[in-house]
This record gives sequence, C-alpha cells and structure tokens, in this order.
Amino acid sequence: MKEKNLLAFSYSSELDNSKLRKIERGEIDIQFSTLIEIAKTYKLTAKNILGFRINTFTED
Repeated sequence: MKEKNLLAFSYSSELDNSKLRKIERGEIDIQFSTLIEIAKTYKLTAKNILGFRINTFTED
C-alpha cells in the first residue's frame, strides 16, 4: 500500500481534507461510509477490512 499524506489522500478519495484531519486527531468518530471510502481509495475489498464480504461494497 502506498503511503499518502492527508491532502493527497483527500484528492484521490471523495473525503474532505478537514474531515480526515479530525478523524486522525480523534475529534470525530469514523462512520461506516467513511471506512468504505478509505478502503475503496486503497483498492481494498470489504473482506480485507471487515473479514467478511458485504453486497453493498463494489469490488473490482
């Protein structure tokens, strides 16, 4: 997996840079949809991050 800084990561995902900073600092809790977006950005499958497959997660 490539290392990405927050700004580059926010450009390659659909996540706002300020939201990512708040998550990183523990100021807000991560939502399931955010976890899925992070996984999609890193091209991970649902099984990779959750340990099981879900039908709502698009896998290539």
